Amino acid sequence: FYKTSLKYTDIEAYAGALVNSNGIESIHFWIPFIDSHIAYFASHLWISYINYGLIDGYRRLFFEIQVDDYFTDNCFNSSDSQHKQYEIRNWTDYLFPYEYKKPLNEHGNDKLYKHFKNHDNQDNFFWLTHTFSHQKLDYASYRDTDLESKENIKMSKEPYLGMYDRDCYSKHSIVTPEISGLHNGDALKALTDNEVYYAVGDTSRVDVSPENFYLPFITNMTTSNFDGFVVIPQADLHAKNFLKLRHDPYMFHEGNLRNSDFKEVSIGSGKGKYGMLQQWVERVTEEIQKYMNWPLVSIKMDNLAQTYLTRISKEQCKPKYTMVVDDSSFKISEIKVKATTGECKVPLLAIKNTEFDKSTVDSIEKLVGIATLFIMH
Repeated sequence: FYKTSLKYTDIEAYAGALVNSNGIESIHFWIPFIDSHIAYFASHLWISYINYGLIDGYRRLFFEIQVDDYFTDNCFNSSDSQHKQYEIRNWTDYLFPYEYKKPLNEHGNDKLYKHFKNHDNQDNFFWLTHTFSHQKLDYASYRDTDLESKENIKMSKEPYLGMYDRDCYSKHSIVTPEISGLHNGDALKALTDNEVYYAVGDTSRVDVSPENFYLPFITNMTTSNFDGFVVIPQADLHAKNFLKLRHDPYMFHEGNLRNSDFKEVSIGSGKGKYGMLQQWVERVTEEIQKYMNWPLVSIKMDNLAQTYLTRISKEQCKPKYTMVVDDSSFKISEIKVKATTGECKVPLLAIKNTEFDKSTVDSIEKLVGIATLFIMH
């Protein structure tokens, strides 16, 4: 059972078995250690197994790549560079596109500016602000931060790039230079006054990391002299995060796109002059697909922040799921969901052939070849 589920065998020890004893079925795994890749992979098997293919939660692989300083002027960053040829690829066989998010720093390259003034070219990516001049915000005044924000908003609107009010742009999010300013109340007040409410943090820094990496770090008067600014985690570059279902984005810089003078390489099904970022994405994707063939989905930063806020809402209402099993057919006849405190939207994932009464759920989302997600109050 276990060996046929896993697509490679280059680990020291693993085993698994389904045991049927007197009509009672049980599942067993033997793994090298609790924090191993294989331990998290096995969790995706036994949790769905004991729940009859139903999971009281949200199962999605988010692949979020953020490329800072994209408009910086250097000899490797121009619209005719070959890195454009390979930046966008569909990393799975499913119908979900893969896209990079590009934190926007306006200082620099004129060729790229002209290229991305075209809306068709903009739509190949997601965009958000990275300030205008890349000034660190740790000691910036309210006025400094306000000017940085307003200048980038100006350049993002018409008659310049014209992306600010388009779907590809996250007007409420920022990647601050060097993850700075998150303890500066004046800077956070200026960002909020410019309708910027979300930033990314750095999980290598304890001061901006949440205790629970599935939830955001939210500033308060003690940490930052400002209440309520949302900071989502930004992960280290590790494939295990996908097995953990972490939604953290991954940070790169425009120099990591350099590939025009690289040798051609073959990675998985891809072949080309891949730069560092491209090679990392290809190899991580190849590693993920050893364990699962789920779609890899990218969304813009504003929407990613909302997934963290939805998790907070769910944590606060503490929903309880009750599964009712028919005694004669041993089939699930009903699932009851009830909030302990207040109300919230809660997901329920079905990964087997399951039919639901559509009148009992708020919305249904079908993932190609994988599962059906039902959202209920």
